[in-house]
Amino acid sequence: MTKLKYFADFVPYILIYGIFFVTLHADLLCVRKTMEESKLKHLELVQGVITRMNSNSFSIKTWAITILAAFLAMYASGDEQNNIYLLAAAVPTFVFWCLDAYYLRMERKYRKLYDDVIAGKVNDLEMKIKLYKESYLSALFSLTEAGLYLTLIIGLIIAYFIMH
Repeated sequence: MTKLKYFADFVPYILIYGIFFVTLHADLLCVRKTMEESKLKHLELVQGVITRMNSNSFSIKTWAITILAAFLAMYASGDEQNNIYLLAAAVPTFVFWCLDAYYLRMERKYRKLYDDVIAGKVNDLEMKIKLYKESYLSALFSLTEAGLYLTLIIGLIIAYFIMH
């Protein structure tokens, strides 16, 4: 009987500590859930920016090819004095190449930000991409950019010298 009485004296303390532990654990779970929701929203925000940059890059490529086709149509519709259209088409193609490289550079910076958000190196909803260094020339001469635009420009220059 004494053992049972001894245990009964501690029951209120066990209940109090149990309630305290459960309450503390529930509060920590709520804080963790809120932090994860905030991090998820941050990742969605950064992913939205990356998607827009990628969409802009695709639109620029579409416009570059469309304008190039318009210059080639003007060249084909006229007489031999229209050889200047071949060289003139290289100018907007180069401008679109530079603009496309800018969007690629920005997209790469946001990808680095995305990786840092996942790693927990960035505060919630922080969008400071100036911290990330990305060379404009590396974007300009990347395989996708240079492959398309250099091919178009070199093709126009070769066509000009062949037709001239």
